[in-house]
Amino acid sequence: MKKLNFLRLRLLALSIFSVLVMFACQSSKQEFTSKKTKNWVWVTPDLEKTDEVWRKEFYRLKQAGFDAVLLEIYAGNEAFFGSKRLPVKAPWLERMLPLVKEAGLECHAWMWTMPNNNPANYEDPAKLDWYNVNRKGESSSDKPAYVNYYRFMCPSSEEVQQFILGTVKELCAYDIDGVHFDYIRHPDVILAKGLWIIMALYRIKNTRSMITAIVSVVEMVIRINSGRIL
Repeated sequence: MKKLNFLRLRLLALSIFSVLVMFACQSSKQEFTSKKTKNWVWVTPDLEKTDEVWRKEFYRLKQAGFDAVLLEIYAGNEAFFGSKRLPVKAPWLERMLPLVKEAGLECHAWMWTMPNNNPANYEDPAKLDWYNVNRKGESSSDKPAYVNYYRFMCPSSEEVQQFILGTVKELCAYDIDGVHFDYIRHPDVILAKGLWIIMALYRIKNTRSMITAIVSVVEMVIRINSGRIL
């Protein structure tokens, strides 16, 4: 009898536990599904489009279910806003901001962070320490990896940090909803598929130089061992 009662208590406890787990899972599921996911879209500058064309595009994005746009306002060289520090291509942010808001969308500034392709910086000897250096001692200021726009700055440099902060401070003067940092890293180890060919050529070039150096050393050792070099 005691054993039977014990089994009944265990079954009751397991049933209660199962019900509690079921309610907990259901509650978590409802909480997860009730949270609205925001839809974002990156928008690159097109200075040829009129404001009316942009207005229609932003309204279409809103109707399609998008919540926010990320406007590319700095791509490592020229600024697309009224910067007092960077070379300005056009005050595009000033044009787009009211149109984005009018469409009921959030407006975020999207900026490149570590690449700096402004000749006033990478050609300045005083700013050489701003840039990454590879294991061969080559600076990305004049020998960027893979592609020409990979002139990455070094994030440990205090001057680099102040340079980036200066751009952010300028953007904070605008009625935007946020600032998004692209390329906030060192150069790629694994590249996007579109750059695989370039990466292959880069690696072939560097591998060839390494092999040439190895061959020179091996030939030197052979000559020494053969007695041709004393």
